Amino acid sequence: MAYDTFKVLIIDDDDDTLKLYGLALGRQHYEILEAHSGQEGLEYAFREEPDVILLDLMMPGMDGYEVCRRLRTAPKTADLPILILTNLSGASARQKAHELGADDFITKGEPLGHLDGRIKMLIKQRILAHTRSWLADLPGSVTGDYVLRARLAAGQPTAVCRLDIHGLGAFNERAGLEAGDRLLWTVARLLRDHMRDNAHGDFVAYCGQDDFMLIMDPARAPAVAQSLVESYHKAVQRWADGMSLSVGIPELYAAAVILDGSDVHPAVIYQNLARIQRELKGRRNGSVRVERLAG
Repeated sequence: MAYDTFKVLIIDDDDDTLKLYGLALGRQHYEILEAHSGQEGLEYAFREEPDVILLDLMMPGMDGYEVCRRLRTAPKTADLPILILTNLSGASARQKAHELGADDFITKGEPLGHLDGRIKMLIKQRILAHTRSWLADLPGSVTGDYVLRARLAAGQPTAVCRLDIHGLGAFNERAGLEAGDRLLWTVARLLRDHMRDNAHGDFVAYCGQDDFMLIMDPARAPAVAQSLVESYHKAVQRWADGMSLSVGIPELYAAAVILDGSDVHPAVIYQNLARIQRELKGRRNGSVRVERLAG
């Protein structure tokens, strides 16, 4: 794909900076969008769907930190590459921007020749990370991790639910890959339907093999997890009754954690979800469990 098909949005309140970087990237055949404030930058990002954003941190009104937070917590821009363009060199400023989801940093005054390569790398990484499963047609685990980290950094109340089709591999061997794909498609369709009616800012991702992830409002987590599991079994049973299967239908397990506070590392969240799923499968005492995880 030619790089002249990619849009770069530059968000900076300084006209000289916009002109300098706009001209430099225009020579590299990028399409350039310019925003003079954080609010204008958000409007461009949501409307024009750029491929990369160059974002100044220190702006009057809505600063770059808030712009970054809003981009990362909106499903449409959750994995949009953000390259911080700043005069700040302190570790604390960079750390705060990184926690909010920034992908890379470039200091104003750094040779402009470095910029093209950095942007191309971010674009390549996004293309690889955003490759969707042809079957599930959902964002992948990398995008899901971006969304989770941004919500934690922003202090948003959050719950994470992991859905697992237990025994899918064995089912594929005995019933055939087409039947197994149909189970995956069923879960993906239920999640896409959930998002279609979603007015709560929920986010869903396909994590590969037999796993899906749902990031949502904690107040609704128990009811949503239970509803998805029940809907799966109703949908699967309707078509399974018409098949001469000598094997049982794999169970759908929903393990969820509600975060009491934002000071929780994502790795701890994933570890607890894996533990809950192991316990669900080992005890056979239900398909849904929701636990609180203190931060």
